[in-house]
Amino acid sequence: MKNYNKLLIGVLSLTVITCGGDPGNSTSGLAGSTIFNETFTGTNNDAWPNSWTTVSSGATLSVDIQNNRGRLQSNAYDNSLRTSALTRVINNSVNLKNSDVVFTVEFENFANQGIGFYARQNGGYLTALATNGQGYGVYWQGNTTPEFDIRYELNGVESVIAAVGDPLGVGQVVLDNTAYKIRFKITQINANSNTELSAKVWLASDSEPATWNIKTSSSINGLQDISGGFAVDAFNYSGITTGSDSIYIDDIIISN
Repeated sequence: MKNYNKLLIGVLSLTVITCGGDPGNSTSGLAGSTIFNETFTGTNNDAWPNSWTTVSSGATLSVDIQNNRGRLQSNAYDNSLRTSALTRVINNSVNLKNSDVVFTVEFENFANQGIGFYARQNGGYLTALATNGQGYGVYWQGNTTPEFDIRYELNGVESVIAAVGDPLGVGQVVLDNTAYKIRFKITQINANSNTELSAKVWLASDSEPATWNIKTSSSINGLQDISGGFAVDAFNYSGITTGSDSIYIDDIIISN
């Protein structure tokens, strides 16, 4: 998203970034036990299941089910506050310190949209609620500078830890109305001091790449050795220009 701070000093100890992964065998069989599985099965226009709560009423046009997928629509970004265009839906029914998340995402207008997924999330929403937001997240955006990144939110302020511009491979275009998979893994390496963060994205019709697009670590105070819930973010950079400009999320699997 716009207006983030890239705070790398004292936060980042190791970063490995690749543009596109080496294809290899699928690693979608997650190593841990499956704790949560969301398939958004329901009737069109139904609300998301009860474990999800929308906390971004001012920015949100729609959070519902369409064709057994979770749909998110946000108001247009007004170039002032991110809360004008950031829809956030939280889930505190699952509370984990270490997690491995895989989900499917589909954009209607990637050039003007972004999708994020947070773990170790505290139920906050930037600085708009009584509790300021915090957690570690993966974020994929179009906008003027397409980017796939790992970030953190602390005291309601989001900062990028590491990013790559071409996660699908150099020159590979992100297609609208096409399903992609994102995997985001968080592991506490040293108690109270260091968390390993890994993320990758690939075309859903392909096998999962063997390598991570980003593999990094963070020692930011306030986010170490804690458990938290999860959140889905959807951002609208430039208004509704193509159909309804929805983002769809599906098949969320959370393991520990």
